[in-house]
Amino acid sequence: MRPVSWRGQRGRLARPRAAGPAGHPAALGDGRITAQHAAGIVGLAREIPLANVQATEAEFVTAAQHLDGGQLARYLDTIRHAYQPELIVDRETAQRTHRELTIASTLDGMVYLRASAHPEGGAIVDAALSALAGKTGADDLRSRGQRRWDALEQLCRGYLDSGTLPDHGGIRPHLALTADLPALLGHPGARMADLGYPGQISGAAARRIACDAAISRIITDGPSAVLDAGRTTRTVTPAQRRALTVRDHGCVFPDCQAAPDQCEAHHLIHWANGGPSDLANLALLCAFHHWLVHEGGWTLTRHHDGSWTAT
Repeated sequence: MRPVSWRGQRGRLARPRAAGPAGHPAALGDGRITAQHAAGIVGLAREIPLANVQATEAEFVTAAQHLDGGQLARYLDTIRHAYQPELIVDRETAQRTHRELTIASTLDGMVYLRASAHPEGGAIVDAALSALAGKTGADDLRSRGQRRWDALEQLCRGYLDSGTLPDHGGIRPHLALTADLPALLGHPGARMADLGYPGQISGAAARRIACDAAISRIITDGPSAVLDAGRTTRTVTPAQRRALTVRDHGCVFPDCQAAPDQCEAHHLIHWANGGPSDLANLALLCAFHHWLVHEGGWTLTRHHDGSWTAT
């Protein structure tokens, strides 16, 4: 094979020449490279004899001294791909086989996700989350991790709202919340609302979710005897949602730049307390600011000129 030159962080690195030993590099003992570097070089030598690569061990050691572990791994992969591309293909196949996502709830009420992905899948998820994880304004104090989680929620919420997902158990996938009327009214002593497998949430959280939702009123005699099941109705109609988009242009919380498709409809006076579902009593809020208004103690006020104040 014709000799190949490689370029790295500091110019030319391993220029093919003569073969070298395949054992542990002596440079590991004198501290010139780390164990991680040495393992990478030895791993390559076991897969592709350095005689075939026509590069000396010393040249790989020189390269390692100028690269961190991740950079060296990429550099060695370019050599693998040049001489034996099937090694990279086999590794990608194994990575795809081991992809997984698990979801578990814990006794402390948190829900944990654990995932591992092949490079292509990870890049797709990262690109989608990065597009939605930007700060919404100067007052957005969420950490990067919090913003990325909120972005994941937004992606999932958008698909649920689109109605394009396949039916599950004969109905369209949706967030199912069961709450007693006292919980929605904020009465003392009310029971917590129930999300099913993930657990229970507060009445305040239930009120926020119920601001913009499809509601089925069920009258019971005790915890299980159903006396009447009413029709499912939306608290905010599609026409009202379109009108809110035209009027509010996005989240109305001061200085927030979230677009309309990133927002939920909020009742200034909750419908459970008799607040009407008309435009004068509705406003668009992004998920973060909707939470601030319901559970964070903030109050929104709309002025005659159409501006908003958050207190």
